[in-house]
Amino acid sequence: VSAHYEFRHSLYREVLYRRLSEVTRSRLHLLLAQRLKAFCDPCEQELATELALHFEGGHDYEQAIHYLLLAADNAVGRFAYRDCVEILHHAHELILKLTPSLRAELEVRILECMGDAHFALGALAQSAQTYAAAATRAQQAGLKKAQMHALTSAMYPLGFIGPEQGVAAMEEAVKISMSVDDPPRLALTQMLAAGFRLVFDSWSQMHAERCTSAYETLVRLRPSELDPYHGIVYAHILMLTGNYGEALDLCERSVSEASASGVGQVVNFLAHFGALSAKTSALMRTGQLGKVLQITKAERTSPDENWPLYWLLSFREAWLRTLAFDFEGARRICQASCNAAGEYPDEQSHAIDQMAAGNLALHEGKYSQALEHFRHVQDLDVHTKFYLHWEWRMMARLESSNAWLLLGNIVNARTAADGFLESALSTADPHLQALAWDLKARAALADSDLQGARESIQEALAIVDKFQSVVAAWQVYASAWQIHRQLKENKIAEAYREHAEACILKIADSFAPDEPLRTTFLAAAPVRRVLGKRVVNKATRLHHASA
Repeated sequence: VSAHYEFRHSLYREVLYRRLSEVTRSRLHLLLAQRLKAFCDPCEQELATELALHFEGGHDYEQAIHYLLLAADNAVGRFAYRDCVEILHHAHELILKLTPSLRAELEVRILECMGDAHFALGALAQSAQTYAAAATRAQQAGLKKAQMHALTSAMYPLGFIGPEQGVAAMEEAVKISMSVDDPPRLALTQMLAAGFRLVFDSWSQMHAERCTSAYETLVRLRPSELDPYHGIVYAHILMLTGNYGEALDLCERSVSEASASGVGQVVNFLAHFGALSAKTSALMRTGQLGKVLQITKAERTSPDENWPLYWLLSFREAWLRTLAFDFEGARRICQASCNAAGEYPDEQSHAIDQMAAGNLALHEGKYSQALEHFRHVQDLDVHTKFYLHWEWRMMARLESSNAWLLLGNIVNARTAADGFLESALSTADPHLQALAWDLKARAALADSDLQGARESIQEALAIVDKFQSVVAAWQVYASAWQIHRQLKENKIAEAYREHAEACILKIADSFAPDEPLRTTFLAAAPVRRVLGKRVVNKATRLHHASA
């Protein structure tokens, strides 16, 4: 038929098509598919759906699945993840029409792609189930590398909805990798498993060293094995060990590499998602609260578009608001982010909400009430796991000690301070360690133990002078100011007050001049105590910007 003519109505075409025998229809479909493939090979992705239709009609199911997978990639490129899932479901239905020797590898690939797409849609339970199905199918077929890949992919959704299941999946992947003679793959699996444990389970120096060693081995042996998301897993560990600059650089590099792989690709989404997690955490440690607020406002659009991303950024904003003393704002975000559907656990929002409520009670002088809120976080069920849950439990112990200090119960305050220090020193996190030594110094000062206060604050100062943990630093310098005032070392005390002021203004100046959260931070009592009667306004901001 000439390209210049077409049927006046599609029914004419359908009637003629139905008059053809099944054999003739199949032969014509296959002929058309082969000619179309030869004609459009350089741009086959654009016509992938049509090619898949004709190859399926021609009973060449292997080629049909090939082009359905291309069509699914094309849908991802348009961010049409629902279309992608529908296409992949159809491809999966065709698997049984293949010869047995071709089925397993293609089925595992299809299931993994479906798991990726479900994650991008926010359907975390479906994503985890689909990755598990891929791992099971790979195991049945003896495809060990594919099984490892499916198990490690499951860490994406399980980090949200089932960290303990995620740990089990990662450990299973490590066991399998030990039976495969592939050192780079073993290093990758060990790095991912250790990194997942450190973030979602508990801190362990052994796992931290294993993660770092495995990452360095992988970079040395086969850097191409690292996809952008894998690098971002390691960026979280860099952040937790105080290597904030390296963590931020790795996040930027990973997102850039993911973007180069094709806009809209799922690896791009996962890398972007993971980078936001590590980046916002590192920025908060370094006092760049304004930049975190910009990120959360720009990226947190609607829960309907992508619930995991909305969830992640909601909690990061709640976290930064607690650091800026906007406890009521943090509580509003946590309470609004509770998941009505029940698929997402509410423990993380509950923990941040209770920490904010406890701090609000502290600032209102309701110390016993504050202790109750902090106890809710400390007493979370041992199986309750979420992003850095172990850090939130430790911070609840720190704030409990602050409450005991304000109540005048020095014995309980020092006991809590000693417990917090022991926990902090079991990690490699300089932010936590600095806060722990600072707390011990303040507890000693309250007990008139000036020598103990001096020794402890020196430990805290050594940490903040080495690392760029600005949020911890301003508090440590403020405590050093108070301690040296008590020691009658006024010149040294004033120098530390100036250090604290510089850190405070650095945090304040990370916000836009007219940002209400900047005003809230500067108006907080602990901040005002350092700044005295100084007026910190836009002029001060401009002065520091030009200095």
